[in-house]
Amino acid sequence: MEIYILLPIGVLTGIISGYFGMGGGTILVPILLLFGFDIKSAVSIAVLQMFMGSVYGTYLNYKNTNVNFRDVGFIVLGGFVGGQGSVYVVATFSELFLQIMLLSLIFLGMFRIVKSVEKSAIRVEISPMKLFIIGALIGLFAISVGVGGALLLIPILVGYFSYSTQKAATAGLFFVLFSSFSGVIGLGMAGELLIKEGLITGIGALLGVYIGIKATSKSSAKLHKKLLMGLYTVVSTIVIFKIFTS
Repeated sequence: MEIYILLPIGVLTGIISGYFGMGGGTILVPILLLFGFDIKSAVSIAVLQMFMGSVYGTYLNYKNTNVNFRDVGFIVLGGFVGGQGSVYVVATFSELFLQIMLLSLIFLGMFRIVKSVEKSAIRVEISPMKLFIIGALIGLFAISVGVGGALLLIPILVGYFSYSTQKAATAGLFFVLFSSFSGVIGLGMAGELLIKEGLITGIGALLGVYIGIKATSKSSAKLHKKLLMGLYTVVSTIVIFKIFTS
């Protein structure tokens, strides 16, 4: 029966990944928990699904010349370096403090997206050092609280560097590719990777990512921004629920 549960779930999270440029783990893990999977199994499935979906999504974006590899390359490098320090953040601060910080950043990101002006036709130049620092801070914090880096990357690119939400989503999906690949390696070496379940969900994600990216190309910037704000509202609601029930 797992295939009838995991396949459609994979399609759903794949659509979210392709359309919003996120890994989908923030949505996938709670759904899997509702279907009776324990947290470790849910994370293991989500990581493999995110990797498969982000690989395919980045390939589609590359074919459509939507990936600025210069920008996201420095961000990914910074994210890798920042992620190495997440163990110290987790050891230093309480879970409640990290959740409140995450919620604060989500609200700040939503505010910046609302106030941003779409300039999708203008190439925004950002220095490599700034890109590296952005990636490092995202990697440091995102891994510490267990969310995909794209959740924090997209509002930064939109709100502070005038990226359109579509182009920010492209960068976010490429960021997820590397962060999820790191997770696949880590869980695989620890013997905790659920390969069969992850592959089933990942196969569904391939179809979903295709649908999501196609939908992005046909969406107006205004509609994409509104739907992105809706997703952030859902995520912030989940975080608030966790804060008051933990």
